[in-house]
Amino acid sequence: MTVKNSQSNQRLIAIAIVVIIALLGINGYLWYSKINQDNLIDKHSSQLIESEKELAELEKTYYESLSGLEEMRTANGELNAIIDAQKEDLKAQRDRVSTLILTEKNLEEAEVELGKLRKMRDRYIAQVTRLKEENAQLSMSNDILAQEKVILTGEVQKEREANEELESEAEVLKSSNVELSTERDALSKTVVKASVIQVDDIVVNGYRIKNSGKESLTKRADKAEGLKICFEATQNTVTEAGVERFYVRVVNPLGETMSLEEMGSGIIEDANERQVRYTQYREMDYANVPVDVCMSWQPGISFGPGLYLIEVYNKGHLAGSSTFTLK
Repeated sequence: MTVKNSQSNQRLIAIAIVVIIALLGINGYLWYSKINQDNLIDKHSSQLIESEKELAELEKTYYESLSGLEEMRTANGELNAIIDAQKEDLKAQRDRVSTLILTEKNLEEAEVELGKLRKMRDRYIAQVTRLKEENAQLSMSNDILAQEKVILTGEVQKEREANEELESEAEVLKSSNVELSTERDALSKTVVKASVIQVDDIVVNGYRIKNSGKESLTKRADKAEGLKICFEATQNTVTEAGVERFYVRVVNPLGETMSLEEMGSGIIEDANERQVRYTQYREMDYANVPVDVCMSWQPGISFGPGLYLIEVYNKGHLAGSSTFTLK
C-alpha cells in the first residue's frame, strides 16, 4: 500500500512537472510574442508617424508652390496658361509622392520625389519670374515704341502737310509754266510767222530740150520735159539775214504732188503740224531785200495737160501760190 502510494505520488509529481514546464513554455511563447508585437506596433507607429510627417510636409510644399505661382498671375493670358500647366505638373508630382507614402509605404523614395517637387516649384517660380520680367521689359519697350510712333506720326503728318503745300506750290508753278510755255510757243509761232519770207510774181513755164541742148519754152504738155519755176522772195526786215530755204510743191491736174526722191523731193511739216510733200527745194542767201529765185525740175516723166498748182513754203508756212496751164 505504501509502495503504491509512493508510485502514485511520483506520477503526480511528474505530471505536475510536465504541466509546469508546458505552462512555462506557453508563458515564454506568449512573452516572446508580446515582445514581437510590441516591437511591430512600435515600428508601425513609427512608420505611421513618419508617414504623417511626410504627408504634412508634402501638402505644405504643394500648397506653398501653388500659392507662389498664383501670386504671379497677371492679365497676360499666355503667362497664365504657363502657370496653369505648371500647376498640373506639380499636382501630378504631389499625387506620385502621396501614392508612395500611403500605398507603397516607400518613405525613402517618397522623400526623393518630394525633393523633386521642391525643385520643380523653384524652377517654375524662377521661370515665371523671368517671363514676367521679360514681359515687363517688352511692355516698356512697347510703350517707348508707342511714344516714338506718336512722335513719328506727328513728324510724318508735318512732312505730309509740307509736301502737300509744296505740291500745291508746284502745281501753281506748273500751271504758270504751262501758261508761260503756251505764251512762249504762241510768241515763237508769231515770231516765226512774222519772219516768213513771202514770195510774189510766181512764174512757171514748161520747157523742152532742143537738139542743140538749149531749153525751149513750151505750153504743150506732150512737148514739155521740165518746168522752170521763178519767184521773187520779198523784203522782210524781221527775219535775220542768212541762208533761207524755199520748198516748192507742184500739184498736177489730178491733184497729185509731183515728187521723186532721187530728184530731191521729200516731206516737210507745216505750221499746223501736217505732213506736206514737196517737189523740190532751193536754198539762197537772203539779205532782207527782194531777190529773184529760180529752179528747174526735169523729172524724166511726161506731163499731162491741165491746170497745175504751185505752192512755195518757207519756215513751214505757205509763202505764196500760183497756177499755170499746159495744153
